Amino acid sequence: MGPTGRGANSTLRASATRVLSGDAGYAHFHFLGLETTLYMLITPITPHLRRYAVALGALLLVVLVLSGCSAAPQGEAWSSPAVGNTTIYYGSHDGRLLAVDTTNAQLRWEFPPSSASSLGSIYAAPAVTKDTVYVGGYNRNLYAVDAASGSQRWEFRTQGPIIGGPTLADSLVIVGSSDQKVYAVDATNGGQRWQFETQDAIWSTPAVAGQTVYVASLDHRLYALDAASGQPRWQFEATGALPGTPVADGDTVYVGSMDSKLYAVDAQTGQPRWEFTASNWFWGKPLVLTETVYAASLDHSLYAVDRATGQQRWSFQAGGVIRGGPDFVAGNIIVAADDGKVYALQPASGTLAWQYDVGAPIHAAPTVSDNRIYVNVDKGPLLAIDATSRGVAWRFDKK
Repeated sequence: MGPTGRGANSTLRASATRVLSGDAGYAHFHFLGLETTLYMLITPITPHLRRYAVALGALLLVVLVLSGCSAAPQGEAWSSPAVGNTTIYYGSHDGRLLAVDTTNAQLRWEFPPSSASSLGSIYAAPAVTKDTVYVGGYNRNLYAVDAASGSQRWEFRTQGPIIGGPTLADSLVIVGSSDQKVYAVDATNGGQRWQFETQDAIWSTPAVAGQTVYVASLDHRLYALDAASGQPRWQFEATGALPGTPVADGDTVYVGSMDSKLYAVDAQTGQPRWEFTASNWFWGKPLVLTETVYAASLDHSLYAVDRATGQQRWSFQAGGVIRGGPDFVAGNIIVAADDGKVYALQPASGTLAWQYDVGAPIHAAPTVSDNRIYVNVDKGPLLAIDATSRGVAWRFDKK
């Protein structure tokens, strides 16, 4: 049975304090009654960063620490939306995949239905094709769901909670699991094609470029795998755990780390090209536009870095932790923070163009499509913000 009640909260608070106090060792978390240990190399936190400890601890424990004695986690999830045609798909706060009409903000379906058990929690955006939505749950399963009806087509069982999202590679669905493995599953029938085991949990969504799959693991390594066979091509080792999703752009792969560094790695060889250091972890997926890499750190900042040299061009300080990665729409870089604000920044200078306050924390990365910014508000609605009028086009509240 997992910890419950006030005593459990005290234990979790003590664990978070230990992690964030500067102990550069390994943090061990036991939850859901499992002897699951997630190894994270934590760099010492300097005195001026201690003011972030409470916010960072709460953010981390949303994922790491779950209470209750059932298999369903009690923490809030932070699924980013995914858009397909006139429907937007995202994970609700009660662990269900929702399909919402983008033209009228009406619910089309939810999976599983309210009468069935939920997926536990959904922490990442689903993958969407013309007729199928693929989503991973904290209940350890990867699902294929009919995009039109919301009916289940198949499910694939892993041996650990799924934190990251699935990615499509031709006829395969690629997904990582907390069981330390990345799986390639047949998109049509859910049969396993191959698996590759890392040395620690995988929280990230794999990236696919051509015939290569790039996987970031908490074992500090970025892996390049052959998409067809799962055979390793190379691996790159950082000095901290890699919780976030890598980006493959041209001949370079970019990935952030818990050692407060953003790495640029040669896509063909795995050799490091440069590294950029912030004052706290990089978690969200970087964004690459022309000659600049934009990456958010848990130090409240969005950084613009020269993609060739790794030199900083500018930084923007938000009013809270930025968990999700940035996006681009209507000429501006879009990023959301847990101060409840969506920020629009000028790409060349980082100057604030405008901002919108949703009134509640935002942990998920915003998603942009057709001049709209879709925001999954923590414990709140799904908002569609018009990038031109800078106001809410519609909101959807799950009843």
